[in-house]
Amino acid sequence: MKKLLVLVALIVGQSALAQHVDPFDFHVADLELLQSKKIQSELGVTPAVHKKFESYAAEYRKSGETYYKALQAKGVDPANNTTAQEKFKSFVERLKTQVMGCLSASQLKRLRELSLQHVGSRGLLDPVVAQRLGLTKKESTAIEAVFKVGQTRNEKLVRSIMEPINKKYSTKKPTSQQEADLLRAQANMEAKNAMEKAKPIAKKIQNETESEMRKAVSAKSLAILNSLKGKPSKAIPTD
Repeated sequence: MKKLLVLVALIVGQSALAQHVDPFDFHVADLELLQSKKIQSELGVTPAVHKKFESYAAEYRKSGETYYKALQAKGVDPANNTTAQEKFKSFVERLKTQVMGCLSASQLKRLRELSLQHVGSRGLLDPVVAQRLGLTKKESTAIEAVFKVGQTRNEKLVRSIMEPINKKYSTKKPTSQQEADLLRAQANMEAKNAMEKAKPIAKKIQNETESEMRKAVSAKSLAILNSLKGKPSKAIPTD
C-alpha cells in the first residue's frame, strides 16, 4: 500500500509539472548549472526556492548513500550492475523533477537556453535535440564520427601527459604509509598542473571538433539551434 501511495504521489507530481513545462525544455535543462550562483541570479531564483533546492539535494544524497551502503553490504559493485545503475539514475531523475518543479515555465525555458549554450555543439549528439532540429540520419552519423575523432585526439593528449608522470612515480618504492601518501599527493599535484598547462591545447581540440560538427549540419538546423539557445549569457561557466 505504501509503495502504491508513493507511486501515485510521483505520478501526480509529474502531472502537475507537465502542466506548465515544455518536455523539451525539461529534457535539455542541465541540473548542475543551477549550482552556479550566477545562473541562479539570471534565472531569478529566490532564497526560498534555493532553500528547496538544498532540501531536495540533501534528500538525493541521503538516498544515494543509503542505497550504496546497502549494495556494499551485499558485495555488489554498482559499476558492474545494471539494476544498481538504473536505481541511481532514478534518484537523479527524481531530483530533477523536484528541482525543475520549483521553476516557472519562463525560468525553465531560460535554463534550457543556457544549457544549450553551455554544452555547445556537443548538444547535437543528443537524440532529442537532433529530432527537434530535424537532423537526418546521415547528418547524425557524420556528427558522431567527428566527435569520436575529437575524443581520440583528446585521449591521446591526456595519455601524453599522464604516462610520463605515472612512469616516474611507479618506480618509487615508499617505505611507509606516510611516504606513500606523500608520493601520491605529489603525483596528483604534478598531474593537475600538467593538465592545467595543456588546457589551451584541449580547448583547441574542442573548438576544432565542434566546428567540424557544425559543418555537418544544414544552415536551417543551425538556425533553429541558435534560436533555441536564446540570448548569449556571460553567466555560463567555462569548462
